[in-house]
Amino acid sequence: MDYHLTVKGMKKINFLILLLISILALGGCSKKNQNKLSESNLLEINQPQAAINLPAQTVSGITAQVQEVTKQGGKTFVKVSMDNHQYDLAGFDIFSQTNLAGAPLAVFRVIESGSGGHHLKAELMFNGELSGKLILALGKDYIFDFNL
Repeated sequence: MDYHLTVKGMKKINFLILLLISILALGGCSKKNQNKLSESNLLEINQPQAAINLPAQTVSGITAQVQEVTKQGGKTFVKVSMDNHQYDLAGFDIFSQTNLAGAPLAVFRVIESGSGGHHLKAELMFNGELSGKLILALGKDYIFDFNL
């Protein structure tokens, strides 16, 4: 009789193990699908939201163009390119007058620089998810005006 209980008990244990494995497998599949959904939503959120094809502007031999604008997390990120054949662009004061919709420039980060500072790609960061007039100023003499 003890042997019968042991076999019966083993069947219950096997059933419980199989049930537990099934639940874990289904839970893992469900979580994997949730992660895929989250990743796709994240990609949509981080897509550029405006201003990819704004025309370039040239002031006194320096050409500036807005490449991309992204708004996320209460910030606005603007990628710009600047090119010329006379000046080292790294030597200009970009902070004192650059603003977006009146908000001052919070962070300026060089993404790519080449040929003695004559060609520059940079990211500007402004606090707030903003749109409107971007004033990109290189000192007092080289001022670009974009509408984002």
